[in-house]
Amino acid sequence: MLVSRSKPRELRAGMSELVYLVPELCRMTGLTDEMRANFHLMRSLAEHTRVGPDVRIQKLNNFCNRLLGEQAVRQDLEEWNLQLSNRLVEFNGRILPQEKILQAQDIKYDAGADTDWTRNLRIGRVYNFSFEVLCCAVLENAMCFQRALQIWDHVVNMKKKEEKLPKTKPVDTLKRAACAPFLKCKLAFCKMIADECHPFLQLFQTSKPMTPYLFEFVEKLLRYLMNRCVEPDLMKCTRSKLPSVDTKKSENFILSKNIDIGFASKCLSGETAITVTER
Repeated sequence: MLVSRSKPRELRAGMSELVYLVPELCRMTGLTDEMRANFHLMRSLAEHTRVGPDVRIQKLNNFCNRLLGEQAVRQDLEEWNLQLSNRLVEFNGRILPQEKILQAQDIKYDAGADTDWTRNLRIGRVYNFSFEVLCCAVLENAMCFQRALQIWDHVVNMKKKEEKLPKTKPVDTLKRAACAPFLKCKLAFCKMIADECHPFLQLFQTSKPMTPYLFEFVEKLLRYLMNRCVEPDLMKCTRSKLPSVDTKKSENFILSKNIDIGFASKCLSGETAITVTER
């Protein structure tokens, strides 16, 4: 059986925390990160997803001809007094001018008929905007932790080829980290926290007047984090007294073995052997 853990918003909607799935009845959807990183696969996929107008017209005409070529289809249309034209509807349209793409060093070019300017990006440099310009920048901490979890086994294997590695500070840092037995558990825990904080950061990194809602969202986020390690009796306090909980006193925390480190971290630490898929 596969076990899928519901997301926080699904839990708030009333779903159970764990959903059991029969593997034989499941089917993968979407693209994995490895698929997206495969240039040849994405290029082959684009041939079917980025179809030009001429190809679309040809496919629609072929589909229409197939329908009209079936006797059963024609009979059904006649019973309903319907007619299917063998030509697409034609009307006058307007061709908009192509947008201009601007890059650093005063490089300008058209977006192109296929809106694909990746080749031009390799030639010139892009603008380097400061944070003040990107007033709605979104932090991608969760994606960084997810990527670190995906490549960490390769980093550990790389350490075995120590004689071939360069003598640099980043490599030395990775070597020391590769010796930590619970580093993947820590990464999974950080990803869980980042997943919960990401909607808050995304919502309030905006120029809209969100200040009236800030206190409510901060209180929810604090309770989510503190409920994992603070004594339950202290968490029964009201919203205004929540910041007054002294997190420097050890007696205010639950036992280390009872701290909720998250399902993924428990799996990696060997406390449970259930296969988990994030939904």
